[in-house]
Amino acid sequence: MARKLVVKRSKKSGAGPGTLVHIGRPSHRNPEILLIRYDRDALQERRIDDPAHCAEHLGAEEV
Repeated sequence: MARKLVVKRSKKSGAGPGTLVHIGRPSHRNPEILLIRYDRDALQERRIDDPAHCAEHLGAEEV
């Protein structure tokens, strides 16, 4: 008796090469921005709510 081979196709079949496909539960969290500034003497970590506030920290002496 021959076994019948069933190929299960998903929604991602037919997508282009390199297409990102999320597998898992969708996340309903808001994205977070964590600014890390440091130099030889200090380390600062700060959460930023608005991406426009990142520009305020450009050009600082710290990394």
